Amino acid sequence: MAALFTLVLTVVLPQSAQAWSFTGIVKVKQAATYCVGDQAGIDHLTPGLFSGNLAYGDAYAFEADCVTPKVMQARSRLDVRFWSEAQNAWITCRSTGWTYGTTGHDMWGPTGPASLLSYGGPVCGVGWYATRAYAEVWVPNILIVGGGFWSGGSTTSAYEWVETSG
Repeated sequence: MAALFTLVLTVVLPQSAQAWSFTGIVKVKQAATYCVGDQAGIDHLTPGLFSGNLAYGDAYAFEADCVTPKVMQARSRLDVRFWSEAQNAWITCRSTGWTYGTTGHDMWGPTGPASLLSYGGPVCGVGWYATRAYAEVWVPNILIVGGGFWSGGSTTSAYEWVETSG
C-alpha cells in the first residue's frame, strides 16, 4: 500500500515548478461572533530558483461572515510533516512553538501572527513534506476577569518533494 501511495504521489502530484505550495486562507472555525482563518505553506530548496527550505503558517480572525477582518488576540504554530514509508503515515518531523499577536487588516488584506520555520531540508529523509499550520483566536469570557478560551483549527499545505538541504 505504501508503494502505491508513493507511486500516486510521484505520478499524479509532480514536483511544483515554483518550489513551493501555499494554501489560500482556509476557514478552520466558524462561530456565532467570529471566524478563524488559517494558511499553510511549504517551500523547498531548488537550485536556480528563488527558494529555501521553509515552512509557513498564518492565523487570521474575521467577523462571523468569514470575510470582514476582525481584531482579536490570536496565535499560530506549525508542524513540518513527512511521509514515512516505514509507518505508512504522515509523521511530524519538526515543529514551532506558538507565535502570539493581534489580528486585523492593512491595505493588502487581513493580518495576524505568523509562524516561520527553516526546517533544514530533508532532515527526516528524502521524500514528501507538507506543513500543517494551526490558527487559534482568544475568545474572552466576559463573566470571568481574564477568562476565556482558545478556538480554531488547522489546515495542511500541498506536498513537496524535498531532497536538497542546501
